[in-house]
Amino acid sequence: MGGARSDGGHLGAAFKVVAIVLATAAVAALAACGWFAYSLNRASSPPDAAEVARSAAVARAARPAGVAVDSAVTDAVNLAPWLIPVTAGLKDTCGSSAGFGVFAPYAPVTCVRSAMRILAVDGAADDRATEWDTALRGHPPRSDEEPFATAQPLDRHYEKSGGVGLDVIWVDPAMVALKAAALAGAPSFDVESVRAETPIDEAAVEAARARYPLFALVVADLTYFDAGATPSPTPHRPGGCNRTDSENCPGG
Repeated sequence: MGGARSDGGHLGAAFKVVAIVLATAAVAALAACGWFAYSLNRASSPPDAAEVARSAAVARAARPAGVAVDSAVTDAVNLAPWLIPVTAGLKDTCGSSAGFGVFAPYAPVTCVRSAMRILAVDGAADDRATEWDTALRGHPPRSDEEPFATAQPLDRHYEKSGGVGLDVIWVDPAMVALKAAALAGAPSFDVESVRAETPIDEAAVEAARARYPLFALVVADLTYFDAGATPSPTPHRPGGCNRTDSENCPGG
């Protein structure tokens, strides 16, 4: 009898130990789930782009950025008086996009100003496009640089003063409306606040398609504010961004 009671006592103690272990594991599991949920929520919480867009710091940076971007486009167009103006547009926006992965945080808010002119070519661009390219780059094409194609000039990217990126994109009538709409909406962020926007005149583009065989899209952009910059935001071009290769641009 005494042996049976002893065995029962041992079993009871063993059950208590198992119960304590299971309870501890359950608490640890709940804590892990809670931390996972907290981390997921923290990573997926977007920054307040609108608050950044309304800030005094952005307002101060936006003024010279607007002058730089608008001047880059105007100066480029003035170098090619043979181009026929069709329409123009601009977009000034602040925003952020999340990185890849479950815990990837949102990037610091950046503000970008872009301006675009759509111009038509009455006839072939031929030598005039080459002359324009030379004027924009400041020197004739080097031997290792691709010459322009005969039928349609190649797209070109230029780095202008003040960190402004300038792109000249050549488009035929069949694609001009789609290409112009895509560029007018760039950059695109996951969360954004548009500070200023002038949409392109789509009706003017549609009317020009029936009249002209070739179009030049002149686009200038500048990332003029970065909330993650230290000690203070300064204008810069996004690394590798090129309108002729939109995969490297902010928002795609």
